[in-house]
Amino acid sequence: MSPFPLLRLPGVVLCEVFKSLSIGEKIKLSVCSNKTSIQINIARLYSQKVIVDLGCLSHKIKVHSEKNKEAFEIFIYPDHWNRPNSNIQKCSIACCSVRVMSAGIGIETFWKNYREGFLSFVRHLLKMFQCKISASRKVIQTDDGSKKATIELGQHYIEMSVTPIE
Repeated sequence: MSPFPLLRLPGVVLCEVFKSLSIGEKIKLSVCSNKTSIQINIARLYSQKVIVDLGCLSHKIKVHSEKNKEAFEIFIYPDHWNRPNSNIQKCSIACCSVRVMSAGIGIETFWKNYREGFLSFVRHLLKMFQCKISASRKVIQTDDGSKKATIELGQHYIEMSVTPIE
């Protein structure tokens, strides 16, 4: 059977297809190609609202619906594991070439370093969904009007731009 030409569907129909996908299906589809990711980002306004839990100590990002009906987990690992595995595929996430493997109710991603992986995937999710972000560690938000927050990761910190949810 030949592959289905999903991206050749008319925009309105494609938007309906994306609306019908689960959180996990959207995330998995978005890492398939830059083109697919862009189309999912365009349909963001029609996307369900999700909560992104930053599990800094467990090296995990959990994306779930507001009522916790569906959840998807993204594990971030350093890419120094050179274990041969036919299930690992090269994908593009936030302009980075990353190895990805399906795992249970989520995916495992392998990055140059933990910080790059965490920050890149959070950026990727922010483009796809209307998000609320919660962190299992301390979040320090600036008062200087710069709209930046720093997430403490034990020995490391991640700084990111934020917009308060009202």
